[in-house]
Amino acid sequence: MSVIRSILIICLCSIPLVTLSQDKLSVDGYFKLMQTTSFGNEVDGTQWDYLFHNRTNIRYRFNDNFRAAVEFRNRIFAGNGVTDNPAFSDLVDTDPGAVDLSFLIFDTDDMVGLVQVDRLWVEYNDDNWNVTLGRQRVNWGINLFWNNHDLFNTYSLVEFDYEERPGSDAIRVTRMVGDEQWVEAAVNFPSNDSDLVAAVRYAIPLGSYDVKFLGGIYQDDIVAGLGWEGNIGNAGFKGETAYFHAADESDNSVFSISVSADYYFPSRLFILGGYLYQGNIDAVSAGDGAQALILLRPSAKELMPFEHNLILNAGYPITPILNSGLTATWSPDFNATFIMGSLMYSLADNWELSFFGQVFGWYDSTFNNPVNGVYLR
Repeated sequence: MSVIRSILIICLCSIPLVTLSQDKLSVDGYFKLMQTTSFGNEVDGTQWDYLFHNRTNIRYRFNDNFRAAVEFRNRIFAGNGVTDNPAFSDLVDTDPGAVDLSFLIFDTDDMVGLVQVDRLWVEYNDDNWNVTLGRQRVNWGINLFWNNHDLFNTYSLVEFDYEERPGSDAIRVTRMVGDEQWVEAAVNFPSNDSDLVAAVRYAIPLGSYDVKFLGGIYQDDIVAGLGWEGNIGNAGFKGETAYFHAADESDNSVFSISVSADYYFPSRLFILGGYLYQGNIDAVSAGDGAQALILLRPSAKELMPFEHNLILNAGYPITPILNSGLTATWSPDFNATFIMGSLMYSLADNWELSFFGQVFGWYDSTFNNPVNGVYLR
């Protein structure tokens, strides 16, 4: 009965999903149901997992200058991931922020319920200043993928089902200093001193490009970086470079660069190609390559577990209500590959049926395929 009661609590938290918009208050959100099938050489048979996911976003505008928000996601997990792993709740019930806003509602042998607040902020804004305090998305990345400027809340390329991406407990101050020029500073409130991030970036237009300079402290490193976005002809061209200098003078400094080019064809086909280089990261063996990518907790300093990485992303609207996508990465270091395809079909207003497939593999004399995932959402 306690589990049923907890499920009802989560559902009650989800009631305000009918979009509400007034002069001051707005409430919106969504429900998602997803079934996952996993199989591969390192999977015991076929694994089945199920996720009920609700998100609720509440924002309130006090006046023209002040507003606040609280956004949270409620999730219920079931299936082999829960039943076969006694520590499953410990894996999902984590909060890296200064305040623990992850709440385990119930934890049984076959079901786990979790509420996580990933946005909780208040904001002041006028013509020249913007100040935001609290759990927020400090979005400093420039590329669509592989953002080594995303110092505060890096996300995993593999985790496709979290479109909002993680937040960070921080204060962020932005000051406009001219036409299309601004300075932004941010400091997080870490759970321990080793996770401190404090940085400043300056944006200025140079010719047809927007250029951003970055510098600060990233955990145990001093970081400096340069980013740009613009066009070469009709193709978009973006890039981020960063140097993480180990403050303790250990041999742990890393230089990384991520560049990408994208193009929209008249047929509405979108193609993006990119490259990521990370010098002096901890190497993995060939056999561990795919597994390292699956388990990687990315950071701005190590976005992938390999030195050289290539990515291709394509998207095409087959019909006005059916969209397709493909993302593929390849590391020439160990012939490690990650491929994800998607189909998204609009059933009706506010209803969508999605299909995703993920393949992890690496190749030496034969193709090794440790795990695959098929997702129906």
